[in-house]
Amino acid sequence: MIPLVDEEVFLVGQPEGPSFERGYAQAGDLSQVPLILPGRPNSSRRLLDETLSTLGVTPFVSMEIDDASMVRSLLMEGLGYSLLSQGSFLEYVARGELAAVPFRPITYWPLSMMLSTTRQRSQLVDLLIKTIRETVRDLVAAGAWPGWIPEG
Repeated sequence: MIPLVDEEVFLVGQPEGPSFERGYAQAGDLSQVPLILPGRPNSSRRLLDETLSTLGVTPFVSMEIDDASMVRSLLMEGLGYSLLSQGSFLEYVARGELAAVPFRPITYWPLSMMLSTTRQRSQLVDLLIKTIRETVRDLVAAGAWPGWIPEG
């Protein structure tokens, strides 16, 4: 596994509710609002479930949807809230179709590149990995990809 970027997580939906009024969300809010989340095989969902479990929070999951465009459509219809990184919603917030608030404390989704542990990598694959890492670093540095490059 090669870490690429850590993306800040936001609570996204229509601008009603206490989280939006106070300007940030907290883990406990996730038991109070209907959530539209990916199914459990999704790595972000597994990370969320593990984190909330350690905090003693049971999320109010109203729907499990794995298609990102479907999730955004349901959010725009006002049918719930979801946890998304900025690249998934910025244009919709700019158009006034959705609202988003950050989590406090700040929460991140790690984005990593997965590699086979059973196959030897070729020089071409190593070059591709290097190119992807450099491209991600350049996009983050330029502000075109909201996120932070993890140490290491």
